[in-house]
Amino acid sequence: MFSTYSVKVVVALAACLFLVPVASWGQTSASTQQRRNTRINAAKPEHHTPTDMARRDEPNNLSRNPTPAPQQSPSSSGANAVGASRADQPDWSAATNRNGRNSIPATSASYGRTPTVNSLQDQATEKTEGPSFTNSPVEEEEREADESEEPTPWRLFSGPLLGRHGIEANGWWANGYTWNPSRPTNRLNGPNGVNDRANDYMFHQLGLGLERAIDPSSASYQWGGRIDLMYGADARLVQSAGFDDTWHSGRFVSLATPQVYAEWFDPNLNPWGQGVTFRVGRFWSPIGYEGVPSLDRFFFSATHAFMLAQPSTHTGFMASADIGSNWSAQGGLVRGWDVTTDNNKSPGYIGTLGWLSDDEATSLTHVLYHGDETDDLSDAQTTYELILTRQLTESWSYVGWFDFNFAQRIGTNSSGDPSNAQWLSLNQALLHAINDQTSWGIRGEWFHDNDGARIANPETGDLLGQGNLFGLTLGINHTPTMNLLIRPEIRYDWSTGGLPFDDQTSSRQVTAGFDVVWSF
Repeated sequence: MFSTYSVKVVVALAACLFLVPVASWGQTSASTQQRRNTRINAAKPEHHTPTDMARRDEPNNLSRNPTPAPQQSPSSSGANAVGASRADQPDWSAATNRNGRNSIPATSASYGRTPTVNSLQDQATEKTEGPSFTNSPVEEEEREADESEEPTPWRLFSGPLLGRHGIEANGWWANGYTWNPSRPTNRLNGPNGVNDRANDYMFHQLGLGLERAIDPSSASYQWGGRIDLMYGADARLVQSAGFDDTWHSGRFVSLATPQVYAEWFDPNLNPWGQGVTFRVGRFWSPIGYEGVPSLDRFFFSATHAFMLAQPSTHTGFMASADIGSNWSAQGGLVRGWDVTTDNNKSPGYIGTLGWLSDDEATSLTHVLYHGDETDDLSDAQTTYELILTRQLTESWSYVGWFDFNFAQRIGTNSSGDPSNAQWLSLNQALLHAINDQTSWGIRGEWFHDNDGARIANPETGDLLGQGNLFGLTLGINHTPTMNLLIRPEIRYDWSTGGLPFDDQTSSRQVTAGFDVVWSF
């Protein structure tokens, strides 16, 4: 049961978080793998920014949270109009998220398009001194053509060998530091994810991706695929049981292969769109708005829902297609949450339905998963997620996502008999692009563990009982160059119904940190 104080806190937070998007609606424009797996195993066995990062760049059609893109203008990366590449979500890593859907003017997306101080001075000089006739007309045309070209990020992996076969390669390197004034003795920031080490440098990720993307705007049969490698502290979050969980896993760094899949595109199977894309292998889960790759999040840290309520990957089969000009869908059979070797030989079902408004300012995505996660086939789990994005103005953008989970027989009641469990989360963010290189955002979150099945001691995995986690994060994205992202933030977390912070001695926590991400 909630206390009166808890109810007041929840109501007040929900009201504050929804106030801004509603008021603006009318405008046009664990320190180990066990920690992550606590969500399932607690009581049972079992894109613009300087990068073309893993999820944001994956061929469109089967990335997380698909929303249809206009058929007449497929994405530049050949993304399926299914919009799976999030081309219509708020641009969170300066400012773009995992796949860049409904992107606000990004700090590097429009790099070179907005007049700079130097460019304005140049214009003033031309007006006062008149045109220069030093160069010949041909030379002048060539100079103007060169100046009109927009700058592009530097790429380590490029050249005719890959390009000849339609293959693209990219990589990224992320490092960070988080300061916790409470100085917890276990040096952990409670249940907070990604930047879980307190007062410590973290080598978060070294990622490499190799992809042959499908272009659904082409009316021809195509094949493609992608493989990703990740090394660092965050790789533990994406290791899959029965696949790479037995690979190198040190105290602070691990190795994982979060994506290994092949694709096939058939242009004739979909009478309402541009065809159907089929994917088989291991791929990012459609569940969850924030992603594990560093540039799949606007903020340095991740939400509690990211750590406690969502899988990272699935292994199985998926198909995706557009339905008209505003709708898209995908569905498939997978082996469960973050597993490759299925513990119960029973597939789970996952599907999404996305909608994009005619003006491309609003998107709504439904995600549904149902499957058996334990050895007992009678213990099914259901996950439902709703994601809303809204372009409020040219520089303001909003995103909100809600998750609800119901799992059968994963806990025990007072009599020691198996019992069901529920947990849910509400997350919202308001983002603002200041200029081409800098943006800021504020994020609010609430995670409710109704039956004490999710919130756990990050060091031991012991459950802490029924409770709520709340968080407010203020973050900045700054891109001094097209290949470099600097992301400072300050975060305040508090809880009701337990002491998850400062080595299980406090219900509140303040942290400040930053990370630096270099893409190549």
